[in-house]
Amino acid sequence: MMKAIMYYFSFKHHGKYSSYSHLVDYLGDQITIDISPRLLYKLPNRIGNHLIPIWLKYSEYRLWPYYHRKQKQIFHYMYAENSFFRGKNWKKQHKLILSYHQPPSFLANLFERNEKKNILTRPEKNDIVVVLSKSLIEEYKKLIPNNEIVSIPHGVDIDFFYPSKCPKLNQRILTVGNWLRDYDIWGQVVKQILVVRKDIVFDVIANPATLNKLIAIKDKYPKNVNFLSNLSDTELCKYYQLATILFLPLKDSVANNALLEGMACGLPIVITNLPATREYAGEAALFINNQSPDFYADSLLSLLDNQSLMEKMSTKARSKALLYSWELIGNQFKNLYSTQL
Repeated sequence: MMKAIMYYFSFKHHGKYSSYSHLVDYLGDQITIDISPRLLYKLPNRIGNHLIPIWLKYSEYRLWPYYHRKQKQIFHYMYAENSFFRGKNWKKQHKLILSYHQPPSFLANLFERNEKKNILTRPEKNDIVVVLSKSLIEEYKKLIPNNEIVSIPHGVDIDFFYPSKCPKLNQRILTVGNWLRDYDIWGQVVKQILVVRKDIVFDVIANPATLNKLIAIKDKYPKNVNFLSNLSDTELCKYYQLATILFLPLKDSVANNALLEGMACGLPIVITNLPATREYAGEAALFINNQSPDFYADSLLSLLDNQSLMEKMSTKARSKALLYSWELIGNQFKNLYSTQL
């Protein structure tokens, strides 16, 4: 049976169990080409941030021998936004499956910028586009109207990320991540809550650049604000398990690693109300419509005072996360590959 060619990389801040590339472990015997720029990740950001896009762009030549096979091949670009540049010029009789992670508005700007540089990265008619939220398919169709668009969600490792049976010793509100997080809102919420509740700890796991922008808040509340960066997957899981609530104020979202990992660890969630967050979290979350710190702060405080509701949301979070196990997601991709052979 023909094997699909999995073309992928992992971001610097993603570990083995928190990366989309973990999907490869659940796809059976396929051809895997990992272009992760691990050496470049060790460079200072001002150098690495310049070189990494160049690395990703020219790494596509590693696919050249496969594109020149006479037999039909399936190429799956697992991060098409970052790695799909020349495939449409090489593909001939081959089939392309392009996974996109970013919101439609981001992709629209990306395609436009690339086209101004004569880099044609917009999918062609017979390419299959995979998006991570069925609630956004109509928006993607406006952007890519001639393609078959399939929704296959992001997965989570439900065996690695799991609820702790240990009692929570104090009330901790956890926020994780950098991309599309609204830390302006986060900062205002922290200030409001700590005026009335001195016993709550806010943990933030993000990259150093993000945390540096928030340092004034940490300096003002050193006993209540805890910054963490460059954690191992094991350490990351520990902080999910220690947390009382996962708090994710967002500017936009499709799939969200932190949301899925928090759900797998059984965390009640307070999150911005967006089509994709509603789709993924369901009854495990309180959704905030108004981007006002008052609404977030009130919801967090009310939830902390309602142990019964938190326990119900925790159970629903874990149950919902089981629907996104990598095994189930891998089976959906294997079914998709089989239809293209």
